[in-house]
Amino acid sequence: MKTKLLCEDVFVSCNSSANDPIAERDATTPPYTFDDCSGNTQDLITKITKSARQIRIVVIDYAGLSTNPNDIRLFISLNKSIREVVVDIGHKVEVYSRYDLLKNIKILNKFRCRRECVKRSR
Repeated sequence: MKTKLLCEDVFVSCNSSANDPIAERDATTPPYTFDDCSGNTQDLITKITKSARQIRIVVIDYAGLSTNPNDIRLFISLNKSIREVVVDIGHKVEVYSRYDLLKNIKILNKFRCRRECVKRSR
């Protein structure tokens, strides 16, 4: 991500579900020790809340942020320094402004990208 998308920091959350509340992720997990990793979700939240600069969050796939549109809206609304969210979907990126994420339900619903397994008849 640092090379492809020119990210300053990379935060990893490998012990949480895409539907878990963003603010609660990694709250009880031990710190990670990955090369070139700046920390976990709690470290990301700390960086966002302490930053005086505007922040652009880059995620891999829509589920990389959350699959819960209401949680995304809450997270964005509470963290005023988030200016944009960039979604890397492999062959292209999609960029969403803070305003779009707070006001446009069609954009937020793109994050609801994982469905339950299809129930088959027995």
